[in-house]
Amino acid sequence: MNSNGYEIDGRSKTFVKLLDTSAKKFAIPYGVQIIGKNAFLACSSLKSVVIPFSVTSIKDSAFSGCSSLIEIKVVENNPEYCSVGGVLFHRRQRKLIAYPARRNEREYIVPSGVTCIADDAFCECSSLKSLVIPASVKFIGKRMFVDCSSLTAIKVAENNPEYCTVDGVLFHRKQKKLIAYPAGRKEKEYVIFSGVTSIEDNAFSYCSSLESLVIPTSVTNIGETAFTDCPSLTEIKVAKNNSEYCTVDGVLFHKKQRGLITYPAGRNEEEYIIPSGVISIGGYAFWKCSFLKSVVIPSGITSIGCSAFRGCSSLKSVVIPSG
Repeated sequence: MNSNGYEIDGRSKTFVKLLDTSAKKFAIPYGVQIIGKNAFLACSSLKSVVIPFSVTSIKDSAFSGCSSLIEIKVVENNPEYCSVGGVLFHRRQRKLIAYPARRNEREYIVPSGVTCIADDAFCECSSLKSLVIPASVKFIGKRMFVDCSSLTAIKVAENNPEYCTVDGVLFHRKQKKLIAYPAGRKEKEYVIFSGVTSIEDNAFSYCSSLESLVIPTSVTNIGETAFTDCPSLTEIKVAKNNSEYCTVDGVLFHKKQRGLITYPAGRNEEEYIIPSGVISIGGYAFWKCSFLKSVVIPSGITSIGCSAFRGCSSLKSVVIPSG
């Protein structure tokens, strides 16, 4: 059904998509039970959404891409969901689902008792400068801080058993993972401290000021999208005795897999010749490298990620030498 500017799957009673992307306010029709993933994707004009009593399931990322959203309202008698100050929560799961991207407060304190923060919960929150996470939070979803361009500090309660922050950067204590480096920080170089074993996907996404990153020996896993949309990044440095990774002239490689992981997007060379011996190019290896005009690939390459050259606006040729 789309005569009213939206699509609903009648069999599953799922709100699939808001088709009227120019709408500023929208009330989900009563009878809808499920709000699907990316249901409001590209609805950049939407400022307010009202959720009825009938809704019993809201998929993660349902409000992703709603860059103008100020408030989400839930009718008071809904047994599963509620909104506090326009922020959407799941009552029983004690889960923060979505913080509207266009709220203009500079600091947000996640209420005590919340145990989970959903995927994309704070995506594109451009005004937020500081986030405070309570001791009760046990799980934080993926892409939570993507494109939070003003965020400079994440604070976690000292007695949180799962997460901690060091100088405003978010880590998982037990898993020794670097989760999120706030995109609004202005330092040009960041040195990851020894002991961290993993850098998560999107950990440094949209960090516009960062020019140099230093990775210690202890890191054994780096997510493919860890450094996407870092337009100023010109070099990545890895400790020489790191068993898994190395850098050649600032470009990140996986030693054992002989793969090119990340070519920093801020490098200004027009041609790059991938070293002989490399056999794979990662899924986001050259993501938005706007200066590159030519890339020369060695004949031994056996795999290239599907988004390896996406956003390379100046790229004119990818050359594989014969023989």
